[in-house]
Amino acid sequence: MSPFLSFKFDLSKLIQAILVSSCLVLYLFFYTPSDIFFKNATEFDYIYNEILLYILLISVSAIGILTLILVLLPKSLFKVVLSLMVVLTILFWLQGTVFYKDYGFLDGGEINWNKWAAWGYFESGFWMISVILAITYATYIKKLVNKICIVLLMIIISTFVIKYIEYYQVDEREMIFNESIKFDFSSEKNVILILIDEVQSDVFYEIISENHDFKEQFSGFVFYPDTVAGHPFTKTSVPNILTGKYYDNSIPLPEYIEDSYLGYSIPKILKERNYQVDIIPTFYDDTILKSDEVASNLIRQGQITNIEEGLYNSFYLIDIALFRNAPHLLKRYVINDYLWFISRYFPNEKLSHLNWWSGDDNFYGELSDINYSIKGPVFKFFHLKGCHAPYNRDSAGKHVRSKNSRQSYKDFLVFNLKRLVSFLEQLKIKGIYDKSLIYILSDHGAGRYEELKVNTELIEKHSSTSKVSISHRIKARAVTLLMIKDFFSVGSMKISNMPVSLSEIPQMMFKDLNIKLDESDSDSNTNETVSDNTRKYLYYNYPYVEPLYEFVIDGHGWLNSSWSGPNKVYNKDGVYKKVFSVQFEQNKSNDYKTYTTGLTENYKFESSGNRDHFISINKENHDSKYFLSFILDKNREIDNLGIYIYVDNRKLKTIQLKRNYHITEFPIFGINIPKGFSRKNSVEIRITYKSKVSLINNNPFKSIFLFKRLSVKRFELHVRCCSKKK
Repeated sequence: MSPFLSFKFDLSKLIQAILVSSCLVLYLFFYTPSDIFFKNATEFDYIYNEILLYILLISVSAIGILTLILVLLPKSLFKVVLSLMVVLTILFWLQGTVFYKDYGFLDGGEINWNKWAAWGYFESGFWMISVILAITYATYIKKLVNKICIVLLMIIISTFVIKYIEYYQVDEREMIFNESIKFDFSSEKNVILILIDEVQSDVFYEIISENHDFKEQFSGFVFYPDTVAGHPFTKTSVPNILTGKYYDNSIPLPEYIEDSYLGYSIPKILKERNYQVDIIPTFYDDTILKSDEVASNLIRQGQITNIEEGLYNSFYLIDIALFRNAPHLLKRYVINDYLWFISRYFPNEKLSHLNWWSGDDNFYGELSDINYSIKGPVFKFFHLKGCHAPYNRDSAGKHVRSKNSRQSYKDFLVFNLKRLVSFLEQLKIKGIYDKSLIYILSDHGAGRYEELKVNTELIEKHSSTSKVSISHRIKARAVTLLMIKDFFSVGSMKISNMPVSLSEIPQMMFKDLNIKLDESDSDSNTNETVSDNTRKYLYYNYPYVEPLYEFVIDGHGWLNSSWSGPNKVYNKDGVYKKVFSVQFEQNKSNDYKTYTTGLTENYKFESSGNRDHFISINKENHDSKYFLSFILDKNREIDNLGIYIYVDNRKLKTIQLKRNYHITEFPIFGINIPKGFSRKNSVEIRITYKSKVSLINNNPFKSIFLFKRLSVKRFELHVRCCSKKK
C-alpha cells in the first residue's frame, strides 16, 4: 500500500474519531449544561456568557483527548469503540429526554430513589441490550457513523442557537450585589437583619431549653416563639419580610418584587434616610429587587472573577448534565450526596453560590474581615442557607450523610447556631454589637418530614387541646424564628409571648428606629383583622405560586385550635371565598360533616359510599365561577390512585398519583371550574377515584372545599397593625 493510500486511511479514521467525539462531548459537556442553564437562569448568580468560554474550552479539550485515544486504537478495537460511542450518545439523549423522570428539585433535599427503582431496572436492561447490539453490529454502524454524526451535530448546534437567542433576549441580569463590603460596618449605628433559611421555632425552643448557654450567648435578644411567616417558601417570603406586602397573584411575581420594594420597604426607606444599605443574599438573590433605590452595593460585574471559579461552575453544570442523562441506577453516584461527581475535585478559595454550602461557608470563613470603617448608619441584610436541607452536619460541624429525622435537623440547627454565635462574638470583640439593632429570623419553618411536625408540648400544657386537623407541613412551614436585640440591650435572652407575623418586620423595625412614615403610608399598611392576634398565612405548593390558599391564625401559631382555613383562594383571575366544605372521619366515605358559609340550600353533598362524591350547586347567578380543592389523607397509602373530576358529566380534570407519592409534600390540590363549563344555573360536580387497592370504605380524601369567586378586582394584602414589641 502506498504512503498516499495509508495517509488517506488515517485521515478517514481521524474524521470519524472527531465526529464521534464531538457528538458525545458536545451533547454531554456543552449542549445539556447550556440547556439546564437556560431553563433555570434565575437560579444562577452569573450570566451565561461568563460561563460560555469555560464550557467551550472544556468541551474542545475533551474532544481532543477522546479523538487522540480513538486514533491510537487498533483497527479491530476502533470500530467497536466508535460504535459504542455513537450508541451511547443516542442513549444519553434518550435518557435526558424520552426516559427523563422528575427527581424533584436538587435543593439539598433527600431523593426518593426507591420511587423509580422498577423503572431503573428497565433502563438498565435497555442500556445493556443497546450496548450488546452496538458491539455486535459495530461493522455496520461504522459505515453509517459519518451520516449519523452529521445529523446529530446539526440538531445539537441548531437547537443550541435557537435556545441561546431566546435566552439572550430575556436575560437582562447585568447587576450583582457586591459582597466584598459585607463586613464593613459603621462605627456609629448598625441595623443588621440576618435571615437564616428554614428554621422552625419549636425546634429552636427545644434547643435553648436544653442548652442554656445559648441564652447567654444571644445576650440582649428577645425571642418570639409565636411568630408565623407570611408565605411557606423563600421566593415570596423574603420580599414579604422586607416590604410587609403579601404576594396575592394579582400581578406577575417580578412586578410584585418591583412594586413592593419600591414602596415602603425596609431597604428603600433606610436608603432614603442616608443609610448605607448593603444587601448580601448569599442564597436566592432573585428575591431582592436590583435597584439603586434599594441597595448601595450594586455593581456591574460578573460573579465569576477567576479561573478557579469558572472551572468549578462549569464542572458543576456538567455534573447536573450527567445526572440528567445518566440511567437511574447511576444517578446516585453522580450526585454523590450533593458532593457531585466531578466538581468536588475543583474547589476554589471562594466557593461558588451553586454549591449549597458555599454562601454560609464563605460568610463564616471571612469573619476576620469584620471592621467598622464606615461613617454614618449602615443597614446589612444577610440571607444565609442556614438549615435548608440536606441536614449534612452534626452538632459539632462534622459532615454526615443526611437523614430524614427530627434529630438530624436539630443537630444541624445547633451547628448553625454555633456558627451564628461566632459571628456575634466577633461583633462584640470589634465593638459593633452594642451599637447595633439586630434582627435574627427565618423566612419559614421546615416541616419537610412527618417528624418535623410542630412540637406543642412546651406550650400546650397551658392550653386546651384541640381536635382541629391541619396538615403538619402547612403549619410547620409557618412557625418560624424571630429574635430581636435592641441597641445597647444586655442580659440573657428573654422570651416574649407576643404574637408576631413576619409581615410586620418593617413596622417593627421602623418603630425601633423611631422612623415615622407619613399618614397615608400608615393607613395603607393596615389590614382588616378580627383582633390583634389574627394573622394571615398564604400557602402554596412549590414551585407553583398559583393558587394561594389563605389560612388565618387566631391564637398561638403552634396550636391547631388557632388555625382555620383555607378560607380564601387567590388566583390570577380573582379572589375566591370558601362557601362549602366536607370533612371526612376515619377514611370512610359515609362518615363526614359538611359546613357552609353560603346559603345552605345552594350547596348539597352526597357520597355513594363507593368511589363517588357529588356536590350540587344552585348557582346564584349564571356567571358564578368556582374553585374546587381537596386534601388527601396522609395516612393512606397511594397505589396508582386516579382522581377524576366531572362537571355535569363532562370530564374536567384527571389527577394520577403514582405509587410512593408523598402526600405530605403537596397536601392541597385545586381545580378551576370555569363559568362556561356549565351553561346552567345548577351544577353537579362528581369526584370519583380508583386504584389497585380497593377503596370501598377507604376514602382517600381528608377534606373537600368549594370556593366561589368574589370579584376580579383586587385589594392589596397588607400587614396588620402591631404594637411595640414587649
